[in-house]
Amino acid sequence: MSEPLKPTAVFYFFGLLYRNDLLSVKDIKSYLKDKDSLTGCSLENDFDFNLEEASLKNYYQKEMGQMESLSRAYIFSTSPLERELLISLKLKTNQLEVELQNNFEMTGRVVNVDPGYLALEQVVLATCKPYGHRVYLGEGVFSELTYQFQGRDYHSLPWTYPDYCNLKVRDHFKKVRSVLKDTLKSN
Repeated sequence: MSEPLKPTAVFYFFGLLYRNDLLSVKDIKSYLKDKDSLTGCSLENDFDFNLEEASLKNYYQKEMGQMESLSRAYIFSTSPLERELLISLKLKTNQLEVELQNNFEMTGRVVNVDPGYLALEQVVLATCKPYGHRVYLGEGVFSELTYQFQGRDYHSLPWTYPDYCNLKVRDHFKKVRSVLKDTLKSN
């Protein structure tokens, strides 16, 4: 029989798709901090991503507006945290999306905030949409394995979102993984 082991801590991140004519990454960070999403954790390691490089050009356009008004960024925590926070983060970010939509009196979202965590062995996203490859966590939240780490690199899977398959994005996650690895060694 195997004994339950405590997993290593992780860096949380937020994948942001937002209306750049209404919000900035700085604004969204402020809203996330107001939501107490990452208590005691600064959000750093911003990574802006050019949507033109992704194959998502039309995916969000219908709901959120023309591509030229949409930006993509990833922000990461700088302190390792427990993995069990994923459910509460997803619920809080869903609330934030609705609040901002109402604040700006929009019919569609002004920001899409996808929380996830970066672990040494994997990257996991939280979602509220069930599919065969997603694992139910509780409270209406599912997890999706986005990358698995093998042979010194993260690898995408058949269901990995196209923007996460982009080499620049994957390389950035790999750099943040190195920071996590060094941080865990020093603790």
